[in-house]
Amino acid sequence: MTARQHDRRILEAKQNRLKQLYINAAQHGYDAQPHVLEEIEEIEKEIGPAFEPSNNETYRLLFQQIYRLDGDISDMRKEFTRLQNSVTDVQQTLNAILVQLVGSH
Repeated sequence: MTARQHDRRILEAKQNRLKQLYINAAQHGYDAQPHVLEEIEEIEKEIGPAFEPSNNETYRLLFQQIYRLDGDISDMRKEFTRLQNSVTDVQQTLNAILVQLVGSH
């Protein structure tokens, strides 16, 4: 194997690893582990323009879209929990009022 072939195999391995990391980060969104994001940055710095721009852009856009959707879902979950807590508070208040009304008769 020539040095050039060896370098090409290393580059391909790093490209494949980067694709796997993009998918992992996209699947976990905001919950992606920091080391995954750090490794993405490191590999992007190492291979830079050697990574095929069309594939790189595709994975980047996919990652960004899934990351954004995950953030929206996370925000909706927080809002849903807040609304559940508000409903619980209203129910408790209404129960307390009912107890007072029943007790006063």
